[in-house]
Amino acid sequence: MQFRDLYLTQVQSHFYTGKQSCAKYLIYCYNYIGAKNLTGIALANNYAWSFTTGASAVVTSPTIISTDPANAAISVALNKQISANLVWQWTHQRLQLNFHIDARNNCSFRICILLRYNRYFTPASNLAPNILYTATITSGAKNLTGIALANNYVWSFTTGAIAVITSPIIISTDPVNAATNVPVNQKIAATFSMAMDASTITTSTFTLLQGTTPITGSVSYSGTTAIFSPSGNLASNTAYTALISTGAKNLAGTAMANFYTWSFTTGTAAVVTSPSVISTDPVNAATDVPFNQKIAATLVRPWMLQQLLRQHVL
Repeated sequence: MQFRDLYLTQVQSHFYTGKQSCAKYLIYCYNYIGAKNLTGIALANNYAWSFTTGASAVVTSPTIISTDPANAAISVALNKQISANLVWQWTHQRLQLNFHIDARNNCSFRICILLRYNRYFTPASNLAPNILYTATITSGAKNLTGIALANNYVWSFTTGAIAVITSPIIISTDPVNAATNVPVNQKIAATFSMAMDASTITTSTFTLLQGTTPITGSVSYSGTTAIFSPSGNLASNTAYTALISTGAKNLAGTAMANFYTWSFTTGTAAVVTSPSVISTDPVNAATDVPFNQKIAATLVRPWMLQQLLRQHVL
């Protein structure tokens, strides 16, 4: 069954003791179905690779790769939000995506994705000054396939004497300020210095102006980057100003201290630069691949969120 820009085809059936597996697959990225970069340009050609499964699955527990504050940190702000950066598997229930292949052989799959995912603990009030605190994430934390942390994860930190209020700032934009000859099909991106409250990143807080006239479009937010997508191509040889207002807030509710604006001038043409696949996991012709392997493709062009999610499938 074709699934948007990805297509999985069973080309050989294989069975292991009492358990059925689909042993060899081809993955196709179709350039006419929607796998596109931020300017809306698709892959120039279908990209295909194949691999052969082995006899076993690999079970990987969720992992905590970093915390904020770090373990043994001192002088931590009294209003600090505590976070842990986890890597774990999400299944299609979260993404609401599902497909199957070759119903005759009962070979079915769920979309899976390997994500880095931040979890935050926000104290109801400021922490006490000069106190040692211990944070724990227990082995009751599970991914959506029911696999738990292998062990409780514990770290400690000591507060300082004051609360610190840090406003988010913009650390980069695309196009950059004063850019010229910008493609008329450009999407406008801004990257924040910290994770933001996605509900505050909207067309009300991220706007694009031609003079004083607002440009219609939509706004998306993922990670720390907001993207304004104009409803149509921009006008040629025209100056535009992008603006992010103080209504944009971080996860602690702290707003940007000031409006952020930058300007650029379009050129005369749209840019058509196809993305390309530079690596895959498994690699082409791999053998003895775990039959619960996630299939990944790495591309050299930025992708919209829905395409980013589809880089890691099955």
